[in-house]
Amino acid sequence: MSLLTLPVEILYHIIDYLDISTIFLSFSNVCTYLRIISKTYNHYQLDFRSISKTKFHYICQLIQPENILSLTLSDENKTPGEIRLFFSSFNIDQFTRLLSLTLLEIDEDDLNKILHENITSTITSLVINWRESHCPSQTTLTILSSILNRLKLRKLELKTGSYAIEEMLWPVQYTLEHLILMYVTQKQYCTILRETPNLKTLTLNHCSMHKIDEYIITLSDPILYEQLTSLILTDSRMMMNELTSVLSLTPSLNYLKIISLPDSFNTISDGSQLTIDVDQEWSKECVEFLSKIIDLSRLDKITFNPDLNPNSIHNTLNNIHILMKLAYNLSTLAIHPYSSYNDIINMEIICSMISHHIKYLELTIRDINSMKVILDHHEHLWSLTLLASSDRSTPWSDFIDELIYRKKDFVYWQSYYSLHIWFGQTRKY
Repeated sequence: MSLLTLPVEILYHIIDYLDISTIFLSFSNVCTYLRIISKTYNHYQLDFRSISKTKFHYICQLIQPENILSLTLSDENKTPGEIRLFFSSFNIDQFTRLLSLTLLEIDEDDLNKILHENITSTITSLVINWRESHCPSQTTLTILSSILNRLKLRKLELKTGSYAIEEMLWPVQYTLEHLILMYVTQKQYCTILRETPNLKTLTLNHCSMHKIDEYIITLSDPILYEQLTSLILTDSRMMMNELTSVLSLTPSLNYLKIISLPDSFNTISDGSQLTIDVDQEWSKECVEFLSKIIDLSRLDKITFNPDLNPNSIHNTLNNIHILMKLAYNLSTLAIHPYSSYNDIINMEIICSMISHHIKYLELTIRDINSMKVILDHHEHLWSLTLLASSDRSTPWSDFIDELIYRKKDFVYWQSYYSLHIWFGQTRKY
């Protein structure tokens, strides 16, 4: 028996378990019949995080919006500029069967354009994560409130870097069951509970419940919100009396999780990320110790903060090379060097830390020459994030001109302190 003899329903079920790159770059290219099957399949869940720009362009030429059920787009460091690039080819109202929409690290202007279009009413899950330096404007919040009032969401996640979202008029959401928010005050907390009578799980990041006990007393008739069964509070700074007041409103909880960690605490998230501060000579024993407590082959991202002290850098580099060989599945590398001797950062040394299996690079630099060295040595990169040294401003326009001069295929977004570049294939003439 071969794939070609299987019923269409079985082939559709197989596609359910394939990622988008495998479907469009492998499965559909086997033969004409499987290409037809991939075109008629109408349960696509497109997740464009971590994809190369070249594959992204190819897949966008093949997808049919009416066959998409779930869409995830990201302007994070691995794919900066992806959201705007995607919606330069599509309008959100073309996705007539869309159930889930996720927009990560989105620019405020791009979000406004999307919200002004006729978002399909079929969406039941909506995730919006604003870019770190962006706060939603009152105009955006007004439009968003209107859209939430129209949609019958079951899941909603809104993440922004400020309490601005408190200004949004919260609509009644009878269908909403799962909610994740950032920067919530005690007043908004009570409002949300009141307007979401079927809410089951609530996660609040950076919540401020300062004097909520006094606020509850001001309410003429405090209501118990028995619909909520799960509450997660992260980065909470509540006093015990405030926590008691919060919990008094939700007597039906059967799951409660409170996380309060110092901002400077470094941890390994899900066993896939590692941050290393090297403020002295980094010995071979350090690598051996790490390999005993961590499965280095599972690491997806490493952040190095090396001191480029010339008296110790040689041994440090040797052991970083050993670590990189053991972390052979590593795809993301962040390097934020400094020198206790105030030496000029040697980019050749930095380049020697970057293995050829690295796809996504984040680097603190001092000038445009640093980027030139990176481009000369590492043309294989899928994305490059450049951070300006804290002691100087950097004219990013010069960097963009250099990329154009090199005939690079790229999109980007920039802030005062950073430049985020997503590379495609270099044009050749």
